[in-house]
Amino acid sequence: MRDCCNNVLTVNTEDVIYKEVVVIGNGPSGIILSYILSGNWPYYNGGKHPDEMLTARLQYMPQDKSLLEQDLDMLSQGLEGRSRNPVSVLVDNLNHPFDDQDLTNNDRCLIEWKHNSSCIDHVIIGKGKPGGSWQALDGETTTISISSWMELPKLPFYEWESMQQNDIKCNCNNYRMPKRVKIKHVAQYYNDYVEHMRLSKNFRNFSFITSLKRIKSKSCYKNMLRDNINLENMNWEVEGYDGVKNTCFKYICRYVVLATGTSDIHNTLNVPGELSNPDWVFHDLKPFESAMANLTESNQCKAHLVPVLVIGSGLSAADAVLAAVRRGIPVIHVFNSHTSLNENKFPKHMYPEYHLVYKMMKNENRPESYTALAQHIVLNICRSIKGKRVRIMAPDGLSSWYKVSLMAVMVGYRPELNFLPPEFDNGRTLGCYKSQPIDSNKNPIAVKPSTHEVVNSPKGLYAMGPLVGDNIVRVIPGGAVAIASHLIKCRKNET
Repeated sequence: MRDCCNNVLTVNTEDVIYKEVVVIGNGPSGIILSYILSGNWPYYNGGKHPDEMLTARLQYMPQDKSLLEQDLDMLSQGLEGRSRNPVSVLVDNLNHPFDDQDLTNNDRCLIEWKHNSSCIDHVIIGKGKPGGSWQALDGETTTISISSWMELPKLPFYEWESMQQNDIKCNCNNYRMPKRVKIKHVAQYYNDYVEHMRLSKNFRNFSFITSLKRIKSKSCYKNMLRDNINLENMNWEVEGYDGVKNTCFKYICRYVVLATGTSDIHNTLNVPGELSNPDWVFHDLKPFESAMANLTESNQCKAHLVPVLVIGSGLSAADAVLAAVRRGIPVIHVFNSHTSLNENKFPKHMYPEYHLVYKMMKNENRPESYTALAQHIVLNICRSIKGKRVRIMAPDGLSSWYKVSLMAVMVGYRPELNFLPPEFDNGRTLGCYKSQPIDSNKNPIAVKPSTHEVVNSPKGLYAMGPLVGDNIVRVIPGGAVAIASHLIKCRKNET
């Protein structure tokens, strides 16, 4: 018997399933990996890259072999890009060889995808529909990346757009032009991609992982499997709960890939009163915007509106500031630094709204309703007879109480890894800096550069996507290529 989500359910012997690979996470990382493991292999198409040394290395390798069969370590040498992981940089260079010079060249990809009969049995397990956290975001928000940077193999975003009849209205002549799109369309694209590429059979959606543990005694599984499976190479047991069938499941497998992303849990300030006032202290943009809409509806005279307080210096905080400014609500903005929104990362012509917030944070061209409190720290949050108040300390050490109507704490996210074995300490032992929480920017999971095997783990555990610092979809395919390449080479060495 096992307690799954407070429901005691029986795990029968037929519920134990063998898969060679179990992938935890059904976002873009899991989708791309499933596409490759289903026998779709990338090949170099012979085109020239702006980096002459890379072109030379590509043309030197056997042209009849897939990239999965090549020396990825050698091909990745000396490349620079948008990831700390060399294979992610390599594949990004091949997928988008000219994008950082000329975005109108986004159709000059150097990778050709061909179907190969060599598939690897796998399952992709995710909490919701395919697309992962994209399905949970505010659909009306505009993406940061342009559409071509979020597309998956063999289905350009503009081609998918052209297949939509009523839901997406756009000028067909401008499909290929670089543009930002609404998040709801990206989420729909990922969900449609799985069906379009006939990957649905590999996906177990609306399911939750409850336990991952290393298999120590394999003899107990002999009578639990329908098929005659060689248990000698089995390394991991994965247990979970299927929210559709309302049953528990158990997989035994050789390899596990962590592809959960890092957006499961909102970071907090860890100050008194933060979590005890959920009706006006928010950690997510969507409910914060709803609360502001209610605020303006109940206060017809905007001149009497009490300011909202926004904490954070990243994109979510900027979105919260913009949402308040558009509604004419006064904003107090507390942040450490404005550098995360600088013009090098977000040029004015592509990101005019973030450029506006960046200038406001620097006290340039700011409206009277906006107050920037740089290098300030929140000390306390409380509600009393005097109203909702927040105590904030200035850089000189002096503190003051501010009266607010609502508060948005936008200080990032962290992954939920409590299903990992106890010795992994919720993932802390797997990071580049041990004993610290996994963070996609500051402390990603440490992996071997050319294979994405988790360094501080027993054999058979891999990680990809934001967990290893690949925070934009554009660079994620490299992690899938690294993992699939290693699995295929391991299989070849055994035959």
